[in-house]
Amino acid sequence: MPGLLNRGAILARHCAAAMAAFSLLSLSACSSDEGGSDQGPSISPVLDADRETSAAIGPDGGSITATAEDGTEYSLEIPTDALIEEVEISLTPILSIDDLPMSGGLVAGVHFEPSGLELFRTAALTVTLPEALSLDSEELLAGFAYDGDGENLGLTLAEAGSDSFTVPVLHFSGAGSGAATPADLEASFAPGSADAFLAELMAAIDASDDAALEASLRGWYQTRVRPDLQAAVSNDAALERALTGYRRWLT
Repeated sequence: MPGLLNRGAILARHCAAAMAAFSLLSLSACSSDEGGSDQGPSISPVLDADRETSAAIGPDGGSITATAEDGTEYSLEIPTDALIEEVEISLTPILSIDDLPMSGGLVAGVHFEPSGLELFRTAALTVTLPEALSLDSEELLAGFAYDGDGENLGLTLAEAGSDSFTVPVLHFSGAGSGAATPADLEASFAPGSADAFLAELMAAIDASDDAALEASLRGWYQTRVRPDLQAAVSNDAALERALTGYRRWLT
């Protein structure tokens, strides 16, 4: 695999395969076991408070941009109807994350406030780097998000160009990407968790393996998503978790 990666091209090539996998997913023959825990590891992001920017964004949507000291630009695009009222939103570039469980380290990341904000529609964080993205031959560009000040690290797919990447944002408090090997991700997330399936998806996309891509989507739905949706039918307390899990899988 070349050192200079274009995840955008790879994801575009597999868009049709992903949609086919969605259409093939059955509502039968799934395990009743809820699988592994979805609670991810905690990290300790160090923020560049001097570079914080903020803006008031409401139901009409909008964007906010912050620029790190090294020239990395972070642009958060919030769509119409993602918020039900005006909210003061801030972006603060992340300087470092020494305990990020990715052997290639942090590529770039940004912290959002207010912590805990849930969006009704998915926002997009686009990160433009000061130079071309380069990864080692065995590394993947692993998108991530976290809660609070660094709790519950989770994975998300990053769509990348030569000097930029974009990750979906479903909730605050932070997002970005790191350079990780499949072994890094396997060691960091519990087997059967949503993040473990996302790690499988990343590897399948990188390997251009349509069969593995479909198998990961199918396994994630059957092991994690469907049992939670079934539990929510008769348990209001499980509804929020079920909808969050389904939305993450569908996105």
